[in-house]
Amino acid sequence: ESTLMNVIEKYSWIMYLKVNTNLRPTIDVLRSFGFREKDIRSMIGQTPSILAINYEWTLPEKLISLQKMFNLNRLSLVKVVVSQPFLLTSSIERNLATSQFFSEVMGLSPDQVRALLLNAPRVAMTSIAVLAGCWSVLTELYGLDDSAARQACLAHPSLLSRLVLKDIRERLRFFSEDLQLPPPPFQPLQRLLLRFPQLMYIDCGVFMRPNLLLLRRWLALDPGQEALGGLLSTFPQLLGYNPLTLERLLKRAMLFLTSDSRLQEEEDAEEEDGGLDADLLADMIHDRWPLSQRVALLTLEAHSVRVLQRACRSLRLSGERATHILRTAPWIVAYRTERSQRVLGSLAVSLGMTRAEVARCVCMYPRLLSLSVEGKLHTLLRTLARAALFHMDHLSEYRSSEKLKDNGWKCIELEEAASDEDLDLEAGDDEDLVRASLSLRRDDAARAMVRQLVLRYPLLLGTAMNRVAERLEAMQACHYRPCLNGEDPTTLGEEDTVRSMRSWCGDFLTILRRSNEAHEKWKRRQGYPFI
Repeated sequence: ESTLMNVIEKYSWIMYLKVNTNLRPTIDVLRSFGFREKDIRSMIGQTPSILAINYEWTLPEKLISLQKMFNLNRLSLVKVVVSQPFLLTSSIERNLATSQFFSEVMGLSPDQVRALLLNAPRVAMTSIAVLAGCWSVLTELYGLDDSAARQACLAHPSLLSRLVLKDIRERLRFFSEDLQLPPPPFQPLQRLLLRFPQLMYIDCGVFMRPNLLLLRRWLALDPGQEALGGLLSTFPQLLGYNPLTLERLLKRAMLFLTSDSRLQEEEDAEEEDGGLDADLLADMIHDRWPLSQRVALLTLEAHSVRVLQRACRSLRLSGERATHILRTAPWIVAYRTERSQRVLGSLAVSLGMTRAEVARCVCMYPRLLSLSVEGKLHTLLRTLARAALFHMDHLSEYRSSEKLKDNGWKCIELEEAASDEDLDLEAGDDEDLVRASLSLRRDDAARAMVRQLVLRYPLLLGTAMNRVAERLEAMQACHYRPCLNGEDPTTLGEEDTVRSMRSWCGDFLTILRRSNEAHEKWKRRQGYPFI
């Protein structure tokens, strides 16, 4: 009712239109093209002059021409026209000129034209002068080739708006003076723009320049330093954040990496309690325990989960090391602290890793924080643990955890974390009980073997799963051929067996890191696959 009153007040001439010879037939034509009641109400609320279009010839002709010009079906036509009802009040010649610009100047296919309008119907109402100016800026000023410019416009239709033409000189000055990039059309600037096309239209004074100052201050970047160019070429999206949001993200990332009390926020973020679900190997390990001891061992091991997760709330790195990590992996800034804590907590709990070991992995492979706990991390750790258990099963005489520990499986002794602060003990924690539960988890043979792999080669966590699985399969087939053929593994001899257990880690990493060509040669020398 309020919409009707507004329409009548602004367009009083509508009252002169006759219901049976103007209004009702026009609405019937729109219904025949698939427009629903709410669509018609929305269109009339935005553009009441639609009701005055000749319903016998002009209105059907415009609707049909829009379908043909922009390659729209009935459903697409309704969506575009409801979003931009002024297309019905524009002349057919004007709409045809827009369609020809898309197809002839920009080189868009009919399907691409349809996709562009469905993504951003407002582009259809942009004037030819603005469209031509935007296309000239992309292809001539910034030097993008037609294919790259087309893909950028399809992904970011705002590149075909007045925003691109606004403050061009200020934007170019920012690129050349603040970022110290060579002027267009040189490749460094083109790569940056294609990676984050929003840089061609977001406001320099409101977003990009304040964000650049924040990055220089928090990450100790000098204006002429090459690290700044590398950081922005890796994750230029940092320039598009709200400056207040970016400063908060940088503060939280540094707090997570360093635990600097000066950065402590007034209200700490809520901590997620992953509980026993954080142990990705629990069922594989616990099922191998004797039933008579399982309840007691589970109760004891449960104490270590809380302590290990607590240790991953912050890595307590030096400020220099933390800034180096953020420079090399700037996307970490965009991650929620709770997510990073959950990834590291799951890794620490599953493998019994101390904070020092987790921090070492992050320093060597910052992309670790990008892993999905339920996806890659879960699948990889279980695959490696299954291979470790397979190794132990085929050398059953030497599966004792005490023998494994004596043979050098522990990389960083728990006794190094001697103080309560290093163990993150809280009031009410029994230090002896905590140490016993951590030792139980760390001394488990399968966890220790996988932990050894991860500590020696943290990049293993980012290796493709099909490569890991294929290399493990080849290694098992070649190294355990006597066992797989039913022979007694003890016939290898005690010295050979112990040496095999010690070198399991090194053997697999050697096989994993070989090039594909070298790996194929090694398999042929081993006679794999065996017939």
